[in-house]
Amino acid sequence: MCVFCEIMERKSPAHIVYENSRLISFLDIEPINEGHVLIVPKQHVDTIEELSDETLMDIMGVAKKIVTALKESYGNEGYSIMQNGGKFCDFGHAHFHVFPRYDNDGFGWTYGNEEKDVNEEIAERIRQQILQEAGSVIGRIVNVTVDRPLGSYHPEHSDMYYPINYGYVEGVLAPDGEEQDAYILGVDQAVEKFTGKIIAIVHRNDDVEEKWIVAPEELSFTEKEIREKIYFQEQYFDSEIVM
Repeated sequence: MCVFCEIMERKSPAHIVYENSRLISFLDIEPINEGHVLIVPKQHVDTIEELSDETLMDIMGVAKKIVTALKESYGNEGYSIMQNGGKFCDFGHAHFHVFPRYDNDGFGWTYGNEEKDVNEEIAERIRQQILQEAGSVIGRIVNVTVDRPLGSYHPEHSDMYYPINYGYVEGVLAPDGEEQDAYILGVDQAVEKFTGKIIAIVHRNDDVEEKWIVAPEELSFTEKEIREKIYFQEQYFDSEIVM
């Protein structure tokens, strides 16, 4: 059992500042600055890839609370949040560092002096891998909460009419840090909730958001049909559809 798991089970001491069903947070015993806190998920993994979106969302929410508490306690000029994973995860249990920062506090990045490439080829390689990973959710059954039903208008842009139902999947963290948005196809009336299958992903090349396309399990749509149905909103973005 690792030391973090021992702390969770109260078999090792720690100065705990926060705890809920998914995580625990306590003072680092070797702080970079006073007030240095660790946020540790209760699931014993060494990489965030193995954590649920719900847990990651919870971690960021708690990090925000801690950042606010540090500022109120210390009046610090800023903060840092750090996480190392895989081979470089200390203790073999994923955790996030949150600590206050000050001018000339001695903390900084260190790395080799060799020249590193920064170019479009590298960016494209990563983009394609992200798209491939996004496509792995296709076929999954999800529950969508509809906050912009068919026949409604955008809350901020009154000229944008919703010809289809549009909502979000609770507890699933999207690339923009909010809950995952979803277009619902194949439903011809306004609904409040919908359970269906993810049939495609809309990836925006000029925005951080991605949209899921959700439809009844028995229905299918071509890429052209999907593009036509979501054009009312996607016309303002450089989007591609992953199926």
